[in-house]
Amino acid sequence: MLFVNQLWGVRREQDFTCIPPDGEVFTHNYSYPPAFSCNSANIRQMSQREREKTKKRQIHIWCDRNGAAHSKYIPVPVSKYPQSFTDDSSRECLMRYIEQHCRDEYPVPNVIHFIWFGNHTLDFRQFLSLYSVVTITKARLIIIHGDPLTPGKFWDALFPHALNLVHVLRAAPMYVQGRRVEKRGNQADIARIQILQEYGGVYLDTDESLLRPVDIFRAVGFAVSVEGNGSRLANGVMFARPDHEIAKIWLKNYESYDGKNWLSHSIIYLSTLAKQYPDLLQVIGSAFLTFNYRNTEKLYLQECQMGDVFGQHFFRRDYPANVDLNYVKTAPTTFGRLARYILFNDAKLCT
Repeated sequence: MLFVNQLWGVRREQDFTCIPPDGEVFTHNYSYPPAFSCNSANIRQMSQREREKTKKRQIHIWCDRNGAAHSKYIPVPVSKYPQSFTDDSSRECLMRYIEQHCRDEYPVPNVIHFIWFGNHTLDFRQFLSLYSVVTITKARLIIIHGDPLTPGKFWDALFPHALNLVHVLRAAPMYVQGRRVEKRGNQADIARIQILQEYGGVYLDTDESLLRPVDIFRAVGFAVSVEGNGSRLANGVMFARPDHEIAKIWLKNYESYDGKNWLSHSIIYLSTLAKQYPDLLQVIGSAFLTFNYRNTEKLYLQECQMGDVFGQHFFRRDYPANVDLNYVKTAPTTFGRLARYILFNDAKLCT
């Protein structure tokens, strides 16, 4: 299988030092022409009148009485947010749509999931993540699970390109296996497992940007990645077919959860799962997290090559202040290169 070259054992010899990008051409044409360029004006807040007048196309999904799921693209103003599935009946229809329209030769459905808990709007870092998924991957459906989306300029900038984006209203889990969940981080950890068990697909953190299509990894049953040059596994990028045994075992382990410890039942237990069930859980090398949270200077202060990686996590730690489109045009850093690659299709500095 093609993804074998990306497995942990194969990528262990990867060089994690910061190699200057001298002469490295880092471009793509997954979306052409790019929606943004070095000449683009900074992303600003649209007036309500502009939001009503500016049109976009977005997917609308429904199911008929015979159990068949359908979709069409309808023209709507930017002010109209994506279709939201708010009750059991509509969510059942969505699952039916995924089964009928998002399956192919791979066991993992061609669907990408995000979690959105909290009353906050989209920031530039998260905008990069979602925009990379919308433009670089060819996901059949992108689903944001969680609280209602709060209006903001980056949502307005994203929506015209996000034809296949929908929203599932989902409350943060307050209990798991009869135990109360107090911390937001734990709630998100649990929700991502539940979502993959229910729907299958690809889970991404909202600050993980993709740099190339990830279809080769959908050839697995359940897969996670390694954090850069460390030995710890990460749950910010996961691939799973629906109702996979690993998800069941993982959720059952929360029977011993104390309700407070963030890591014990998430990424720490993930490493245990990989050792106990090597035939069920595939471990991908650092294809999605070359520089981990201990190496943020290589993202935000230095300028490094990225090579053949598939994605990178943009950590909040040490993230520069006041980042916007104008900032990344001339930022001589790894983060600046990746942002230009995602937005402009070319990592070179704007002049």
